[in-house]
Amino acid sequence: MVFQYAEKSARICQAAHVAARSRARLLAKIGYLQKEPLEEFVLATKDYLDGWTAINTIPVRAHRVGVLGFYPAYDSLERRVGLAGPAIFSRAFECLKGLVDIRERHKLSNKVIVSVGGVDHPEKVALMLDTGADAVQAANVFFDNPTFGVDVHQALADRSAVDGRNLRDYREVGVRYWGVAVMQLDLKSDEELAIAAHVLSTWQGTFARAAAARRGDLPASVDYFVQTIRMALASRPRD
Repeated sequence: MVFQYAEKSARICQAAHVAARSRARLLAKIGYLQKEPLEEFVLATKDYLDGWTAINTIPVRAHRVGVLGFYPAYDSLERRVGLAGPAIFSRAFECLKGLVDIRERHKLSNKVIVSVGGVDHPEKVALMLDTGADAVQAANVFFDNPTFGVDVHQALADRSAVDGRNLRDYREVGVRYWGVAVMQLDLKSDEELAIAAHVLSTWQGTFARAAAARRGDLPASVDYFVQTIRMALASRPRD
């Protein structure tokens, strides 16, 4: 599978980019990759793509059930089939978290992440969106539930009505407050700005999700960030 080879994938993506001539947005759909090869793939293809979709089916050996137990479905033990459905959700979610982390660390905010794999319940859609996916795809679930899209739409609408603001809203508000706090503190050195950035990162990772779960009790204000950044600056090691 070519996505497992970053350099080959980059050449294919480059050719597609040239052929598209900016007339179409290009996304690459990939299978499951662990953290390091996933980052290698993203960095190799980022100049030619508008984003990534993950994951595709996972190759597994197929077996049939017989009188005496399981036996290979095909003559060749090397032959694989693509596993899809709820069984691959954990891998899809792991890959999503990896993509979101890579996008943040490498400042690729203009890139799109589409998450897919094992989505069979509206809560899974909400979880993927809260984690950072820009869109969520579903496939196999429609065989069992043709109105799944309607169910998701209604669930997300109900969730927004109850929560008032979702996790992404919390993060956006927090970033604005943090920016005002940085300006008020008049931070200038790279060290001070790095400490302030760490405060924001910690808030996003720890407080935002808890605040969303509590539906409103969000420790986010200009004063909150001013005080937190000041404490972080005061506690830094001194020569």
